[in-house]
Amino acid sequence: MFKFSLAGIEKDERALSIEQQEISKLAKDRDDEIAIVRRSFDARLKDMLIGQTTVDAPKEIGKKVKLTAEILDAVPSAMWRKIVVKDEKTMREIEEFSAS
Repeated sequence: MFKFSLAGIEKDERALSIEQQEISKLAKDRDDEIAIVRRSFDARLKDMLIGQTTVDAPKEIGKKVKLTAEILDAVPSAMWRKIVVKDEKTMREIEEFSAS
């Protein structure tokens, strides 16, 4: 079976297979890069939160809690962005970091 590419050149099944493998490889590379960025973001946010006292946070964490690595590890990192800490300077830094 042959298919025509945009350039008008016929591609056989082998060429189509190679093209599909390359597309799959690029998708995996993209997904790996996204995972690396997410882990880096989470690690930095975690460092900013550890030692801070919460003013508002998801119910799994609670209010007026001094955050530790263990507490943060017990909840999904997506919840960390919902935490409001007492220290205004740190809270501004977290907001600026999360917005970038």
